[in-house]
Amino acid sequence: MFEWIPRFRVRSSKPPPDPVEAIRTLAALHQAGLSLPSLWAELASDPGHGEIPMAMTAAIAEGVNPHDALQLLTADADASWRALGACWAIARVSGAPLGPALEALAEALTDISRTQRQISAALAGPRATMRLVMALPVIGIIGGELGGQSSMAFLFGTGLGVSVLTLGVAMMLGAWWWLRLLAERAKPDPAALGLEMDLFAVATGGGALPERACDLVISVCSDYRLERSEPDVLERLVALSRRAGVPVAALATASARLRRDLGRTSAEERMARLGVSVVMPLGLLVLPAFVLVAVVPMAVSLWEGSLA
Repeated sequence: MFEWIPRFRVRSSKPPPDPVEAIRTLAALHQAGLSLPSLWAELASDPGHGEIPMAMTAAIAEGVNPHDALQLLTADADASWRALGACWAIARVSGAPLGPALEALAEALTDISRTQRQISAALAGPRATMRLVMALPVIGIIGGELGGQSSMAFLFGTGLGVSVLTLGVAMMLGAWWWLRLLAERAKPDPAALGLEMDLFAVATGGGALPERACDLVISVCSDYRLERSEPDVLERLVALSRRAGVPVAALATASARLRRDLGRTSAEERMARLGVSVVMPLGLLVLPAFVLVAVVPMAVSLWEGSLA
């Protein structure tokens, strides 16, 4: 009976490949004892892991050294893939076991990814509210035209209307910029999550001297464009290890975990403030802009009609 009615299906766009999930799978497969060709072939079998596993499988099939192929493919890739390339390079040079290094890297990247998703969820409500409020002036103008109140003539045909429209649009753009600024400030700092310490722990765990490990981590972070914390943080860690008589690898691992805990706590605190801060641009800019663009023209039109 109702076959003639068209069915509208919601088109769900595919989410972008998640490098963190691929790296976690990579660490699990490596710990399970798979060889490098089998490991990358398993990753490439899932299209959700992106293009790098497929490219790695193709390169290995052509006889390219897996270490060299990974270095070439991750040098200009996403930040998570660059972190994998850096960790892999350090483990290869220092002779450290790759499995624990990959697990530590996956843990650090998971913390970053989780925090970013929480920030997106915290911003979803204010962004939806802002889109709705931005649509209300247009609805108000159309309703005024249909009701006989010439809002368009006032906004585009009078000097006062053009000023009101310009001010309203400027306030909307200011609110959009304000929300973007709040979102950027709430993002976690990758350098504060201990990734540099994890790389240093990998280097020292392979038997490299602390000074050699420091130089290796600094060089690799520069090659793969990874953010670092304070310039002398590794030197201070080495000095503390020698004073306390504690193995520097264990100290670096503990320091990386502490930095991740502090970074996660700091990000959660910023997100808690973000839920309150986003109310300010909505109340100070978006709502006044709605009043200027939608309410003022109707009020002026009604006032002119009453005088007439």
